[in-house]
Amino acid sequence: EFNQTTLSPIWQVCVAGDTYRSRVIAAESASREGLKVAPFRTADKIILRTTGKLPIITGNSFASLARNYIRQLNQKFLLRRSAANFVCGSGYKYPVRKFFEVPAARSALLSYPCTGMQDYGFVDGEHYIQLVPEDFGREAKRLLQREADRKKLVNNACEMVSRLHSTQRRVDDLLECMRRMAAGRLRSAKFHNGEFVIE
Repeated sequence: EFNQTTLSPIWQVCVAGDTYRSRVIAAESASREGLKVAPFRTADKIILRTTGKLPIITGNSFASLARNYIRQLNQKFLLRRSAANFVCGSGYKYPVRKFFEVPAARSALLSYPCTGMQDYGFVDGEHYIQLVPEDFGREAKRLLQREADRKKLVNNACEMVSRLHSTQRRVDDLLECMRRMAAGRLRSAKFHNGEFVIE
């Protein structure tokens, strides 16, 4: 779930995920700054093309599972082997998994923040760099020139995400909510200012 070692980056930056407009803008911004961008879209297209005939052989359900698994492996590899990643939650500012996966992969998170970012424990400048997609290339380049700052950002984010958002922590929080519900004592449960608060 969490990588204990930092691998040497192959790419300077990565913009993974579906081609939302914000991600296209961020990737273009990185290219304009001359940064080496991980080939997420190219790799994803190859995966989709090569697995396109799989349903004929295996049926739709297995083909879908296999395709998604391969795409996830590709994404994890590219996130982990990039020094910095741009993440957004689409136009809805939804807290997608990559907000947590990038720190877990020990890469720097540069982000157009999702709704509730601070409630989930993310502090701008301490765990991630908040920006608009147009500024991704410039800010990533600046961060990559300050390796000590990049490593500190990565370490802070990985520690915070492992403390607040691990699978074990989610299980423990859910079980506590269920215990309180069974006892008739659960009023609410939510993230607030970097902690999961159960009342």
